[in-house]
Amino acid sequence: MSAIIKSSNVRLDDSDPSGSPAPAVPTARPAQPAAHEKRVELLRIGERVHALELTCSCGEITVIELDYPERDAHTGEPA
Repeated sequence: MSAIIKSSNVRLDDSDPSGSPAPAVPTARPAQPAAHEKRVELLRIGERVHALELTCSCGEITVIELDYPERDAHTGEPA
């Protein structure tokens, strides 16, 4: 993995006939900003933690994927 891209910079489709960029994800905004609880969740695949999901007090969610080195099946040492 070489970069982290914020969700606000991701576009699903930018082919708007008016020429203006399409929003990354259509969302409805509440009149009052919602308060979010800060939290961290471990995302697992089997016994191994695959990623961390961080929720900011502003509501932004960031996922950090973990990249483990390959291990030798017999010795358990890095390959």
